[in-house]
Amino acid sequence: MVGLEESVGTDRATALALEIAQAQGARLMGLTIVDEPDITAGAAMGIGGSSYKLDRDKTLMEEAHRRAHEAEELFLLRCRKASVAARVLEITVAFGSYLNPVRIRCISSTLPASIPRDGGKLSAA
Repeated sequence: MVGLEESVGTDRATALALEIAQAQGARLMGLTIVDEPDITAGAAMGIGGSSYKLDRDKTLMEEAHRRAHEAEELFLLRCRKASVAARVLEITVAFGSYLNPVRIRCISSTLPASIPRDGGKLSAA
């Protein structure tokens, strides 16, 4: 499993994981996490600011998902080029009850499949 984000560490971890997977005939899993409570955390604001915050939060969440999808696409592309079977899993931590606080969205990919553009669906492991 490789944590995916926009960093030099992710590039290095992916390269190492690909080397190991090729040598061992293993499959890889890429993981992205969108942390909604952190992205939409409360902030002090003036009168009328809540409407602005709702719009801002929506935009920030869309941007976080877009960046996660880009990281997933790059990971899968690198895996395909290395002929390593791979999947990606995007976990969205979302507001909910204390019993069910996490929403999970999984995109499954095997060679030479492509990432679905409709947002993906839960898939069998």
